[in-house]
Amino acid sequence: MKKSILVVGPALVKLIPKLENSFSIQTIPNRIPMICLPKIYKFKENKYLELRGYILNGEEYTDEIILSNWELSSKSTFLGENNIIKIVNKINSVAFKINEKVLDFILLNNHKYGFFTDIGNMNPLSFKQKMTMIEKRELAFFNSRKHLELNILGLATSFREVPSIYLPMRIDYRGRIYYVTEHLNYQGIELAKDLLEFSIGEKVYLTDQNAINYSKIFGANCFGNKLDKKFFLDKVA
Repeated sequence: MKKSILVVGPALVKLIPKLENSFSIQTIPNRIPMICLPKIYKFKENKYLELRGYILNGEEYTDEIILSNWELSSKSTFLGENNIIKIVNKINSVAFKINEKVLDFILLNNHKYGFFTDIGNMNPLSFKQKMTMIEKRELAFFNSRKHLELNILGLATSFREVPSIYLPMRIDYRGRIYYVTEHLNYQGIELAKDLLEFSIGEKVYLTDQNAINYSKIFGANCFGNKLDKKFFLDKVA
């Protein structure tokens, strides 16, 4: 069996910024943010869903809209056009960008606030020859978290000057939507969420009370208040 492996060439390597306080990606993820608009999913001849999302050739490389699950005896399918497909396409078309001010603040003030595990920080258990199962799990969690954080910062550094990036999504057999981009997405840890913002903003007018209420909910929840949207909107209505 013959396999072809694509590697990053020198022309692309030169595009990765070499900045002070920058971070390198620890391991190149299989799925990174796109810098162009993803293809849309759509029904064709009312028979099957065209394979879209990442710009693949549709022959040897495809991504169906529904994530596969080996534990299921049968595969989930769509009976026809529906709103779920429209939702995925709409979310896939939303452009994001790296919040450079937040990125710089995190990199410059980590020693004070501990936003992430420093690359030179080693867990004392790393030097222990014999460990209990609990200690092994603790060390594995520490290394996994550190690897994740450094990869998030590495991706953010690489994409910091890109005006628009896109985070393709797919759905599982229950209809739940998941980002397929690794590390840097809104379903990730707080570090990943903090570094992303909308590339194209919207104005909130004083006459749009509904938008103002949602902004208040978002701001309050950012401080850990966990306001229930339905309860809050009913109270202010």
